[in-house]
Amino acid sequence: MTRLRVIGSAAAAAIAVALILPSPVAADEEDPGLSMAPGPGDPTTALIAFSTPITFTAAVAQAAGYSGEVLGIRYENPELVGEYYFGSGVSAAAFNSEFTADYGTAPAAVGLIVATTVPDDSEFAARSATYPTADVIEVGDDPFVPAPAVFSSAIESLRTPPLGQEASSSGRVAATNYSANRAPWMPSQAEVQVLNYTANKVTFVSSYWWLGTQTPANVPSLYGVEFEVNLRDVSSGALVGNRGSCKTSTGITKDDYKKHLAAANENWNWKAIRPDGVTVPSSLGAYADYNDLFDRCDTSSFAIGLRYPHNIQYVNGAYGVIFVIDAPKGYDATSEVSATNQAVSSYYCTTFGAWMALTDCMGVALGDWPNTAGNTYQTVLSRDRHWTVPKKCWITMWTDANPGGQVYDTTGGC
Repeated sequence: MTRLRVIGSAAAAAIAVALILPSPVAADEEDPGLSMAPGPGDPTTALIAFSTPITFTAAVAQAAGYSGEVLGIRYENPELVGEYYFGSGVSAAAFNSEFTADYGTAPAAVGLIVATTVPDDSEFAARSATYPTADVIEVGDDPFVPAPAVFSSAIESLRTPPLGQEASSSGRVAATNYSANRAPWMPSQAEVQVLNYTANKVTFVSSYWWLGTQTPANVPSLYGVEFEVNLRDVSSGALVGNRGSCKTSTGITKDDYKKHLAAANENWNWKAIRPDGVTVPSSLGAYADYNDLFDRCDTSSFAIGLRYPHNIQYVNGAYGVIFVIDAPKGYDATSEVSATNQAVSSYYCTTFGAWMALTDCMGVALGDWPNTAGNTYQTVLSRDRHWTVPKKCWITMWTDANPGGQVYDTTGGC
């Protein structure tokens, strides 16, 4: 849920805040607060790249033989990119089978996601679009070439903008307390579904579309965008404080705070998909935003970011992108839901944080947000609605006639 990150010391934080002051958040939302980038010796992640793409099964075998701690596998297909995590509660075999059923192809694995610590100085030879690359695993010279994807009906329905769709239950209702102005970098439409597909998994499916004068090319240089769905515990038993020191209302420390709420905010599998299923989406620099240091203990943010949203291409009448998150089931049966999009600086990823995974370097408070770019923060679903998940589906639209937005409750169509 990071909107503004600081680095290390209070002095560094003061310098960072002086360099960029983000625009105010929407009136109905609390500022997500500060989050800290890791310092030397802190845990982080890196990518051990394969010398050429290999099958997912071969990547699992490579993970079993790796001497360090392997967290997951990254794959990059022509139509979609994503990551599988061994701690997701879904076995590698089941993931591979589900992937084939949903996309009609197999994941092309490009590397192992491994646990490491922040070095005193950069020790990484290079970096991929999303990770520093600590090493390369030689896997031969014959790259695995996956078959073209064939999308399932659930994904197929998201490959065109929702404009013109009618809500299937409560109908069109005015959004509450939206920002009066729509910045030119912001999506024009969003469709979000939060579903309980199995007893052990909560699935977030979302698509975002830019129409007319709204285009991702309007995202300022050296900025990316994070698209997030937020779950919050509003019960009397909610954890209190900020992460790093989460406690119950009676003062008992809870180290398992990530497992609270309707979905567990750790080890979730995710995908970023090009709606046309043609152009390689790896150029988007897609990443899961796991950095939650100093986030509220009663809230979890399920966010996927794009370091290079400018590379989103025009397809099916608009610029669009689709995200899928499969999260382990959390402790709670239900949670309150809201959603936001936010522009985040990538400046730190090109300088002092070049060795960091994007989840750690994106949003560090260094950069210069143009005055003409408008707000940095877009409300997709207001907390004021007090909607809960699972299950909940909605469509949000912003139009020239009503830049504040309209929300269609599509619960009946989930």
